[in-house]
Amino acid sequence: MRKNFFRVFFFSIILIFFAINISRNLQFSKLAAGLPLPPGHAYLPLRPYLINIKNAGFYIDRFSQSPSTDPEIMGEFQSAQYALSPVLLYYFNWSKYHYIILKCTNPTDAKIKAEEFHATIITDLGNGIALIRRDT
Repeated sequence: MRKNFFRVFFFSIILIFFAINISRNLQFSKLAAGLPLPPGHAYLPLRPYLINIKNAGFYIDRFSQSPSTDPEIMGEFQSAQYALSPVLLYYFNWSKYHYIILKCTNPTDAKIKAEEFHATIITDLGNGIALIRRDT
């Protein structure tokens, strides 16, 4: 009788600890679901393609009279630079580099821009971001 009591007692204690652990994990996952994504998360899939590349151009198809002070343009550029470092990205002289990261407002424009720049698409993420290699 006593052995059964201890077995039931310890089994119930273990179940209580599991229940507490599960409830804590559920609370953490709810908190994690509400967290904002890190800057440049959309550019992270390009990292494996840029392992041995030191410099790359960055092209965005938005037009601005003053792109260096436009928060939308520079925000995208800085997010990409943050996510892809240690690769140095160049916005103003992007056409001088063999590898170029495209950020298009329309996801289907990446292929058109690659043809326009006489380049080959290395990877297209499908969200308007692509990595291209200039043929010339």
